[in-house]
Amino acid sequence: MLRSAYNAIKTNDPSATVVTAGMAPTTQDDAIAMPDLKFYQGMYDAMNKNSDGYFDMLGVHGAGYAVAPETDPQVVATDPKLNNNDPSSTELKRVYAFRHIEDVRM
Repeated sequence: MLRSAYNAIKTNDPSATVVTAGMAPTTQDDAIAMPDLKFYQGMYDAMNKNSDGYFDMLGVHGAGYAVAPETDPQVVATDPKLNNNDPSSTELKRVYAFRHIEDVRM
């Protein structure tokens, strides 16, 4: 879908900037949902055959939930009060911090 949309947009306006949708933050990893980092990696792997890619900018949601935006994601991931006592791995719980967007930067 991204490839089709990108090609249609660029055909109609070559100077348009195509931004991907930001993923909904989740620590779930099953047939229903997956962490954003896993999705983005799969997207990049699928585009590897095309060096130009199918977007100009990657859209990312910085949720932040119950913490100040400057809070270190590792602090959020290791404090049950800040990560909703999520039983997921520490690495996945970084999604509860606004600065998780730094993790997405590939």
